Parts: sequence; C-alpha cells; structure tokens
Amino acid sequence: MKDFTLDDCKGKLFVLAITFSVFSQIGNCQSINNTDQNNNIHLVSPIYRAGIGVDTLPGLVAVSMASGEQVSLASSAEIGAVWAVIYNFSTKQLYTSAFAKRHVGYGPLGTGGIYRTDWASRKTVPWLDLQELGIVTGGDHHQDLSASVDSVSKDARLMSDVGRVSLGGMDISEDGKDLFVMNLFNRTLYKIRLPSDSAVRPSKADVSTYPIPVVKNRTGEARPFAVKVFAGKVYIGVVYDAAYSQSVEDLLALVYVLDQSSGRFKEVFQLPLDYKRGKAVTGLNVESWYPWTDDFDKALHPDFPSTATRPQPILASLDFDDDGSVVLGLMDRFGHQAGTGHPSPSGKASYSAVAAGDILRAYPQIQGVNNRRYRLESNGAAGAIATEGRGNAQGPSGGEFYFQDGFIVKDARRVPRVVHEETGAGGVIILNESGEILVTCHEPTDMFNSGGIKALSNKDGRFSRGWELYPDGERGTFGKANGVGDVEVVRETSGIKIGGLAWFDENSNGLQDTGEVGLPGMEVQLWQENKNMGTTISDEDGVYSFTDANVEGGLNAYMDYTLRVKNASHNLEFTGFGSWRGPNNALGMQQNGYVLAALKTNHLGSKVSSLNFGYHMPATFESMDDAQFLVYPNPVSKNLIVNLRSTSDQAEVVIADLNGREVARQSSRSHNGLHLVVLRVAELAAGSYTATILAGGKAWSKVIVKY
Repeated sequence: MKDFTLDDCKGKLFVLAITFSVFSQIGNCQSINNTDQNNNIHLVSPIYRAGIGVDTLPGLVAVSMASGEQVSLASSAEIGAVWAVIYNFSTKQLYTSAFAKRHVGYGPLGTGGIYRTDWASRKTVPWLDLQELGIVTGGDHHQDLSASVDSVSKDARLMSDVGRVSLGGMDISEDGKDLFVMNLFNRTLYKIRLPSDSAVRPSKADVSTYPIPVVKNRTGEARPFAVKVFAGKVYIGVVYDAAYSQSVEDLLALVYVLDQSSGRFKEVFQLPLDYKRGKAVTGLNVESWYPWTDDFDKALHPDFPSTATRPQPILASLDFDDDGSVVLGLMDRFGHQAGTGHPSPSGKASYSAVAAGDILRAYPQIQGVNNRRYRLESNGAAGAIATEGRGNAQGPSGGEFYFQDGFIVKDARRVPRVVHEETGAGGVIILNESGEILVTCHEPTDMFNSGGIKALSNKDGRFSRGWELYPDGERGTFGKANGVGDVEVVRETSGIKIGGLAWFDENSNGLQDTGEVGLPGMEVQLWQENKNMGTTISDEDGVYSFTDANVEGGLNAYMDYTLRVKNASHNLEFTGFGSWRGPNNALGMQQNGYVLAALKTNHLGSKVSSLNFGYHMPATFESMDDAQFLVYPNPVSKNLIVNLRSTSDQAEVVIADLNGREVARQSSRSHNGLHLVVLRVAELAAGSYTATILAGGKAWSKVIVKY
C-alpha cells in the first residue's frame, strides 16, 4: 500500500474506514504473516557427501523459499563435513563450521575449521582454523575415505568422535560483531571478535573463552552443542549422555545462559529425556532416546536386517518464539555414526541408518526476558496452545506439540501409511514472518530417502510445507541418516517492521475507543540518536509503517529508535499514545513541538506495532435535531474536516459556493455512528462556501470561509 497524504484528496471528499489486524504479542514484538517476503528469503543448509569430497557436487546449498530453486554455495570438497551455519546480516557473510560425521571427511581446515561465504558473490573460502589460534579441537581420525562419493568406508574410529570432537553450534551477536562457537572437544564456548574487514582473520587477542559447567556424576558426561544468541544473551544446550550407566533415566538435557561479565553460566531449563517418543521405524519398538554408545551392534534389529537405528540425543539447536517460548532441536547422534549402504565399523555387513531426532517446545512460566523459567510441553500442549498431537503417545506426558514431524506416504489406493514418526535432523529456526518453525529432517516432502527442510506451525503444530535438498539416490548422499546439517534463514532485507496508527480521538481521552477511526496524512519520523532515518505519512486508514524500504540503511535488530510526530498537525492536537508503552513501560515525552516515543526493535523478521498516536479537534460539536456535526477548521486554508454523528448509515456531503454552484459531492457510510470526511480545499478561491450534510432525509449546513 502506498503512502497516502491529504494532498491525495485534492478536489474530492474522502471518507475514512479503518481495518484492524490482530497479532499475537509479547512485549512490543509481534509476528507478521507476509508471504510476499518469501521472495527475499533463502534457506541455507549443508548436504553431506560420502568420502573426502568432490568439486562437482554441492556441500552447502541455498534454496529460495518462493521458487524452490537451489544455488550451490560450496562444493563438498571446499568445506567437507560442516553442521552449524549462521548468517551475519550486518556484513552479508555466511559462516559454517567443521563437524565430525562418519564416512564424510573434514574440509581443508580440519576439525577446527570455519568457512566464510560471501552472500553477494556466493563464493566460499577457508576462513579460520581455530587450532592455529591454539584452540585444540581434536584430531582427524577418519580412515579409508575415498575421493569417489560412490565408494563406501568402514571409517571405524569416527564412531566415538561424533559429538566429542570438532565443533558444534554457532551463532553471531545481534550487532554482528561477535561470533560464538562451541568446541566439543574441550567443552568450551568461544567468543571471537570479528574484524571490520570480513576477509581478515581474527587473532588470539580477539578470542574469549567460556568453559561450560560440568557436573561430575557417575552416570555420564556433559555434552554441549547448541549455541543461540537472543535478546543480547547467549544460550547453550547440553546433554548428559548416560554413557556410563547406560540407563535411559539418566539422560538429561539442559539450557544455560551465559553471563559474559563473569564468564559463568546459569541454568535456565532442564528436560529429562526418558519420555516415550514416536517410533523411528514403524514396526520397530524403537520409541525412546538411548544413552550414548559407540557399539554399532546395539543399533541392529533382526526383524529389519538392513536397518540400523538407535537414537542418541544431542541438543543441537535452540530458537525463541515471539510468545517467549523456546523450541528445542534434538539431533540423533547415531544418524552421524552410520550411513546409507555403508558397512558397520567391523565391516561385516552394510546397513542403512534411520535417524530420529525430535522437536520440543517449552513455554515461559514467568513472562519477560529476565529470570525466565520454562515448562516443557505436556501431552501436545504448550501453555495456552494445545494441538491435535494430544494423546498420540509420541511426546512428553503422552502427546506431541509438533505432531506432524513424521513421514507419511500414500499407497496405490491413496491410503496414508506412517513410515517414520520422527524425522528431525536437529536444526531448527523460527521464521517470524510466517509463524513457522523450520526443521532439518529426512523426507521433508513425500519422497522416500530424501533430505531437506520442513516447516511446522507454531500455532497448531501442523506441517505446512517442505523443501527437498537432495532426492533419493543422489550421489553420495545419506538418505535417512542425517543427510543435512543445520538450517539458516538468509534475508535480503531485515524483515523488521515498525508501525502503528494515527487516529481521531473523538473524546480526547488518549485511548482508542470503539468507533474512533484513523487519520490520514499525519507525518511520522523515525530517528536513531540524533539523525532522522526516515519519514512517512499515514495512509487512508491512518496506518503508517517503517521498513527497510523507507529507512536509511535499513532497520537493525535490537536497535533503539525514537518516533517523532508533531504535537499539533493539520489543526489537530495530540492527545495520547493509546494503550502502547515503550521500553521499561515508558510513555514518551513532548519536546520542541514534537511528541517523542522510544522503542527497541527485536529480532530479524519481527514487528514493533501498536505505536499509536491520538489527535482531537479543539472545537465543539453543533447539535441539530438528532445529529451532531462539526466542520473544522473555520476559516480554512488547506484541509477541511467534516465530522457527523448520526444514526443514518448513509450520508452525502455537498460543498457549494454562495451562488449555489456545487463544488463537490461525496457519499459516505457510517462507521459505528461516525462519518469522518477530509476535504482538500487549498485550490478553491478565497471566499465563503456552504458545507451541507445530507442524512436520513435531513440536511445540516454551515458557512465556511476559505482564505
């Protein structure tokens, strides 16, 4: 919708009507559903290829959300096995980090490698080897890998390295200045200051170290992985692996938040992992998490002699929804310990693994970012939201919030058949524009042995759409065995929107009451510190907005801005902000003829809304018969406002000169008993005119003076 001004009313009458949109809100951040923004969004994920990599097959791809078209960002030889992928919106650079996966070699930088992709050129280069900075990430224990993606390997020593060697999750601070990466080998989180020149490699002086908390116990070890930056805080995900006790009851996932000033982590949430899950394979009694093990034979099943599956949990990713909930991406470690058609570590036979990750939702018990405590979804419900996964026996307490995360096919008679009840590969990220969680998985569509990304609704847990990154049988791919890594959303624009409403405050109480309508043509400015970053005009419904398109340099996440509107505009006077409150519940202030409202943006793709401004007419309604009307201002120079309170749904407004010659006529429809008309009169000759309102068979007239 284009910006609308009172000048657009030139020579005609314009009757205003406002349409309200309803959003789900936390604080001042709201999700919007704008499918048009899909045209500006790509999803990026690694694809694994067997062997040491080749230059002719992609190892990192971007897929357009709108068209499904894929672009290769790096070959499998250029990056090898990577898992984490993160985009720096500030510099338009993409980063991926090394990962230990059996049958897939590391890239040229080894176990400590981080690779950088320039988004504009779609070119990837080896960027940083953490081991060159003195950070030990473990040795490369791959064996008998081939240059041919069609070959198979035992690669026996990698069984124990998965989740223990190389790197895990990664994220970037909201200002784009710091990169956080988890070292699985020494169980330490590293913060790396990014040079202003993206091509420059950081030095040792740019590195800060945060060892994760490890509680000593006899059941198993703490295994960190997930890293997430949210609202200025850094969160990590850890699993206690029960490797010593081999007892499911000892499996535990925890989320910690980092205090960067002290270097200490504080527990935010913990989750026992002994709940009953969906079946990895229909027909197999594999419906739980299992303790970590390096014994391949434990994953074998006599009734399915070519299949291997034994889900072992890694808390691989985290993301936060607009209602404050956290979504947990649990990855199946065994999916990276095995392959598709590859032999067991002993080489005695070949198997195809089936990975079975999971997606869980936890909701805040106390609203607000600070000191938040979470409660895990229960029987398909998370807080006030309950889905049809209730009672499906595939999640905590007997149900599952994201209940359509499995793989279902239809037979020749179009009868649905469930093949796998869990398909997740560990990567999750929330698409705020649509209210979906994007999940890496096997078989994201209806194609067997494929891999890619599927979208599930955060409102009802349903499957909404999917993107296939590799089909069944594509050379070197891993079918159902975690064939893809993490997922990242790359936006051409920030997706942030700031907006609200300028409205006619009929009773001057500073609140938008029922029936009070929007005002067009009101100027709104957006400032950052002492600079005007953009100016817009409210449209015909009184609605205004700021996006990357009308803000200099675009909108930034987690940035402080100030909105400015005139204290008096078009002979109207400011009355209040409606129900809106700014940061720390601030109302705003008036300064030098302007009303100022402070605000803070949230994450990319978020919306700051309900920034509303009320105005009233400093004049008294005239009463005649059963109606009240107001013609204001009088005398008038540019814009005449005609306001009528009447029980009649229809009305006409006629402007005529004193000789009775009609200047303009416009029909109007009542909005909750109120007609509001804005007339541009700037080009009329100076003199006297009559404004006549016709409604319900009656007429009311007023002489106006144009100067």
